Amino acid sequence: MSLAARAPDVQLISISVDPTTDTPERLRDFATRFHAGPGWTFVTGDKADIDSLLGALGAAAVNASDHTPTILVSNDVTGYRTRTYGLSSPAALVKVVTEAASRR
Repeated sequence: MSLAARAPDVQLISISVDPTTDTPERLRDFATRFHAGPGWTFVTGDKADIDSLLGALGAAAVNASDHTPTILVSNDVTGYRTRTYGLSSPAALVKVVTEAASRR
């Protein structure tokens, strides 16, 4: 069963760690290549703004080519937050997101 079927209210936001290279056009191509559907947003922008955002999320990347892929998971209704390794298996990621979505 897909993540969308398990947790239809889930929104994915991918934030570039290299906004100088990751133009909106490149992110659009990436989204197409990975079949990003509705509810998956890709973010880039001014380097200082992106660096500030990543820092606030505890995911700052000093070197874009040497960063730990991190997924932050949040249930805004309950305030539950966790993080997981971004290159985990799809099944492991679905489990983390499903658990966060089911928190009441």
